Amino acid sequence: MSYGLAVPPKGRHISSPGTFLALLFAFQTAAVGAQPLPPDTLTLVDALARTEAAGPALRAGALEVEAREALFGQAGRLLNPTLELVAENIGAPDEETTLVTFALAQTVELGGDRAARRAVARADIGRATSQFNLTRIRVFAGVRTRFATAVSAQEAVRLASESVELAETARYVTSEQVEAGDRSPVDLTRAQVAVAEAQAKAARADAVQHAAFAALAALWSDVPDFGTVESIDVVLSVPPYEVLAARLAASPILVRFAAETARREAAVRVETARRIPDPTISAGYRRFFNPGAGAFVVGIALPLPVFDRNGGNIAAARARLAMIDAERDAFLIEAQARLAEAHGELAAAVAEAEILRTEALPRAEDVADRIDEGYREGKFELLDVLDARRTLVALRSDYADALAAFRSASTDVARMLGLADLTRSSIELSPTFDQP
Repeated sequence: MSYGLAVPPKGRHISSPGTFLALLFAFQTAAVGAQPLPPDTLTLVDALARTEAAGPALRAGALEVEAREALFGQAGRLLNPTLELVAENIGAPDEETTLVTFALAQTVELGGDRAARRAVARADIGRATSQFNLTRIRVFAGVRTRFATAVSAQEAVRLASESVELAETARYVTSEQVEAGDRSPVDLTRAQVAVAEAQAKAARADAVQHAAFAALAALWSDVPDFGTVESIDVVLSVPPYEVLAARLAASPILVRFAAETARREAAVRVETARRIPDPTISAGYRRFFNPGAGAFVVGIALPLPVFDRNGGNIAAARARLAMIDAERDAFLIEAQARLAEAHGELAAAVAEAEILRTEALPRAEDVADRIDEGYREGKFELLDVLDARRTLVALRSDYADALAAFRSASTDVARMLGLADLTRSSIELSPTFDQP
């Protein structure tokens, strides 16, 4: 239930409990239900769409894929021929004729050099695409994290405002009782300190909300043009760790190792092809200026692999290919450790939130309702009513913190597994590295 307290005007005295109750509870008491969103409300879908459209990290990743596709086309090009012009015997005695040779030379790649280059370029496209998918997962996880932070900050502002209203009402009641001689002036000072403390916390909550909104809008390089954010409905559940660990093996953060393996295999092919010498064939025409005659010339140049057979580069490429399994295993061990930690945080947040939701909050609301009823019957003091309301607000704040921790841990798990969201449905969600 949501309560907003109305403080009576200063100087107005209470003639009876009924009159005071009418003034004190001149507020709405209603269960929180589905309400239409204000026009300046930002939804999570809007935040994801804005980030995808204008986020610099995604734009850079897409351009990198485009660049790799261009390099793939370049890798398939033949080597350019060489035009040679050679003049001999220039300035020699008359009996030595001047020779001018025009020739066209072409290096012929043997051993599959061109195909190997294309394989490397194709693997580079796969690696860039895999990295882009990981970037999207990371960016969208960041959107969800900052959006959840904004939701929590917004809820904290609402609860802080409610605390201020409670403190101000308590100060007014204490002031009335001090004037009637029923309370000590020290109690009024304490009530005034409580108001100041509540106002300070409310001011801090406002600043935190402003910062959270600004951090969210910064993801698409903008300033906040929204006044509120949509609340996120969550399903408090913890999938078994074994299910998450099994899903981890197929997640995009490990799939990228397949692209890296293909790239290193192609690199081995490139270095192996370079072991075979590439001959250069030339053909041209030679002009003899003294007798005024000419002749055709042909030639071939073949590097001799006497000192260098590219053995070191081949061995290095094969070693890097063998490294990929060890790198994947090391990464998997680290990822499993992070997953176990996030799973533990998720379970702790769910346990706390469930206890607050099913036990603490219902009981606190029941106590507050009973004290309200008892106050109307003259069984409790008004400060008892206010104390019960303060306890309820504090529990709501704790519940909001537990939900924030749950959203944070859920986002971490979803990011590691490449899932859309762990807070709205089960682990059966499909990978979402190709959609928001």
